[in-house]
Parts: sequence; C-alpha cells; structure tokens
Amino acid sequence: MKKLIVIALSAMMLFAFTACDPSNDVKEDPIPEGTKGAELKDLFTSYADNVTVDGDWVILGMTKTNASESEALSSVDGPAIKFKESGVVEFGNDNAATVSYTLNLSSLKDNEYTAWSLNYGDAKGNWKADTYLFIQKTAAHEYTVALGDEGAAHTVINFIEDEEDMHAENLRLISQVPAERKTTLTEEDDIVDITLTATKSDDAVKLSATVEGKTITMNTFNPESATVADIAGIRTLWNVISNSDEVKMTAYNVQ
Repeated sequence: MKKLIVIALSAMMLFAFTACDPSNDVKEDPIPEGTKGAELKDLFTSYADNVTVDGDWVILGMTKTNASESEALSSVDGPAIKFKESGVVEFGNDNAATVSYTLNLSSLKDNEYTAWSLNYGDAKGNWKADTYLFIQKTAAHEYTVALGDEGAAHTVINFIEDEEDMHAENLRLISQVPAERKTTLTEEDDIVDITLTATKSDDAVKLSATVEGKTITMNTFNPESATVADIAGIRTLWNVISNSDEVKMTAYNVQ
C-alpha cells in the first residue's frame, strides 16, 4: 500500500507544482542587493500572508489549507518570490544566474528541516523544471545540506492526509539524496549564508549550492518536461515547506 501511495504521489507531483505554482504580480524594478526587512517582505508574491518582519529579517510562516471545511489537510506551503512578472532572470554572459540569501535556522529542532525550490522557465516565464535545496537539522547547531531534483512532497493531494507523514516523506527524500550532493556543517549561531548558482551548457543545467563556504553540485540536471534549450533562466525561489513557522531570512539578492 505504501508503494502505491508513493507512486501515486510521484505521478501527481507535476500537477501539484503546476496547480500551486507561485506566480502572482511582482515588481519589474531591479531588486536591490542584500534586500532586508520590510523591503524583503514586499518581494514575496505567493503564500505570503504569514511572512512577518523582525528588524532586518523576515519570518517565513507556513500556510496550511484544507480541501474544504469538512475535509482533511490539503496543503502546507511556504512563501515564494517570483523574480519577474513575465520572463525570467536570464543566464548572463558567464551562462550563470545566481540567488543568494541568509537564513536563521535556530527555530529548527533536531530532525526538522526547511526545503527550497529554485525553478526554471522559458523566455516567457512559463515553468519548466525545479531543483531543491534541503537543510535538515541533525543535532544542536549541526545540519545536513542536500540538493535534489525530486519534488518535495509539499502537497497532500489526498495521498498523505497527515502533516507528520508529509514531513516524514520529505525526510525520506533527503535521506535518499546521493552522498555527492550532500554536505554537513556546524554553525554555532545557526545563521547560514546560501548561494544558489544555475549554469547552463548545451546539454545540461548545473546547480551549485554554496552554504557557509561548502559547495555541492548537481552535475546532470536534465529536465523531463522541457529541453535544455527551452530553459532561459531562473524564475522563482520558493520556501516549499518547513516543520517550523519561525525560520528567518535576510540579505536576499538575485542576478
């Protein structure tokens, strides 16, 4: 039965991400480097009702919804920043596009996590593919950081009717990420600097994540829903899901 649930969840994942696609209105003005506080809060375009300001930080609350008043939990989603109202942040002369930000993860308890989607689009801004950054707290001030191309199970879609089971599914995904896509780090202040860099070549899009100076890379990201030629740049940064309503973010930049 569990195998059937996983298969069904996988089959519906593309539908889930399309249906829950974070793509509302967004300012076309350039985003100032290192955006913080209230200015950062204003950049969130989807699932943003629970984003609050704490000085230079924003607190990334999760949004929980039900399929109907009488039905079970339908979805848990975090807030998202769509980079442009139409189009994408295109790969530059170095064939790269970069997002950077800083997180305060002190709210995470042991075995809790935060999951982030960097997704890609064509020249018109249509969604084409996703990659995922997972950060799981494993002990006091210790974290596992992993890159994945399998969708974080953020949406129940009637297959996972319990929030704890949904988080357990994400922890399973983290555990199955190959060792070369993982790193561990210790941060006594639980504050981590993150840079995600997508680099396009003729036959692949490579994603590198540098977290507190440690870099992991996905060397062969080949989207199933589009050709590499279809992908014109990066489209949205989405805090897909977390166990915590109190993860904080600051110093955001995209280029």
